[in-house]
Amino acid sequence: MKLVSIIDYGCGNIRSVFNAFNAIREKKNIKILVTSKEEEIKRANYLVLPGVGSFESCIKGLKKSNLLDVITHKVKGEGIPFLGICVGMQMLASHSFENGKFDGLNWIKGEVKKIQNALNYFVDDVLGVVQNFQITTSWVNKTSKSEYIDKHSHPNSIISGVYYVDTTRKCAPIIFSKPHMYPNITFQNIQLAYSGENKNQYNTDYYGVNPIPGDLLMFPSWLEHEVLEQGSEHDRISLAFNSYPKGDIGEGTKQLKIL
Repeated sequence: MKLVSIIDYGCGNIRSVFNAFNAIREKKNIKILVTSKEEEIKRANYLVLPGVGSFESCIKGLKKSNLLDVITHKVKGEGIPFLGICVGMQMLASHSFENGKFDGLNWIKGEVKKIQNALNYFVDDVLGVVQNFQITTSWVNKTSKSEYIDKHSHPNSIISGVYYVDTTRKCAPIIFSKPHMYPNITFQNIQLAYSGENKNQYNTDYYGVNPIPGDLLMFPSWLEHEVLEQGSEHDRISLAFNSYPKGDIGEGTKQLKIL
C-alpha cells in the first residue's frame, strides 16, 4: 500500500484535501497521512502541498516549518509524484506579485500574476468602460495530439480570455470567426473589397492566432472561436475565463445593479 502524505504547515485547507483523497482511498489502495513530521514525509510515495490565503503567508509558513529541504529532496531528488493545490502550486514558481513581490521555490521558471489586473487594464484603458469587471468562471484546457475544440462562444459573459501556460508555435492555432448574423461587423453591412495581401483580424471572416507561453488573449464573449486538430506531440495547456461587469448598468428604470 502506497503512502500519500499531505503536508500540514499551517496554511492549507487540510480537511478538504484529506476528504478528497479519502474518497478514492480504497479504490486506489492508498494510505493517507496528514503530517508535519520530516520522517513521515521521507516515507511518502506521493506528496501533496495545499495552500490557502496569501502567497506571502504560505511561503513564510512553509519556510518556517523546516520541511522545505526534505520536500525538495523527495520531489527534485527522488522524483516522486507531487501535487500542489491552489497557493501550494503557485509557490513552485520563481516569484509572486500578489500584494508585492515575493520569492517562490523556483522549481518552475515563471511568475505568478493576477489575471484580474490584465482584465482591469483591458476594460479601463483599452475599452474605456466605466464599470468594473470581475472574473466569474475559469477552467483549464488541455489538448493533446489529434484532439480539438469545436467552434463555440461563451454565454453569460461579456469579456472572455485565454492565458497560455504551455504551447509551441507547432501547436494548433485558435481560430476566431465572425458570426453569420454579422457578415461585416467592422463596417456594418457595407460590402468592401480587400487586398488579398493585407488580410488581418479586421477584414477577414476567420483569423488565427498561434500563441506562445505567457500570451493572454481577451475578446468579446460572443465571438465564435475554435481550436483546430492538434498535430503536434506537444500538449497545449491554457487557462480560460469569463467575466461580467459589477455595479450599476443602464439608466433610470432600466438600471440594473450587479453585485
